Amino acid sequence: MATDSEFYPKDDHSWKTWMFQEYLQVRGPLTEENVMEYFEESFLFDRSSNNNVLRMQTQHADPNLRMGRLETENELKRFTGMEYALVHSQAPLFVIQQRDRLSPTEGMNPSSIFPERF
Repeated sequence: MATDSEFYPKDDHSWKTWMFQEYLQVRGPLTEENVMEYFEESFLFDRSSNNNVLRMQTQHADPNLRMGRLETENELKRFTGMEYALVHSQAPLFVIQQRDRLSPTEGMNPSSIFPERF
């Protein structure tokens, strides 16, 4: 018998679901400020992304000074390459876009979209 994965290309994760129940129990419902942190825990998050590089660069900073969503987006403009961005935020639907930043001033090429619905 065929499995779901046989009907989709290898890099197509649109048929897969993921939930980190423990995160939601501890942190509460997803918001515009924490949905990216939640997404970083999923199998869809690429550890080589600019988001992760920035997180690693700032991980030992004072937790009280942790960057918010807008500050993170501004810092990501310094990088080129693959990044994730929250492009829609209206609970219970959050849409995260994977895109390639060509330069700090040039546009981006979107490549994937990951809806998070709760």
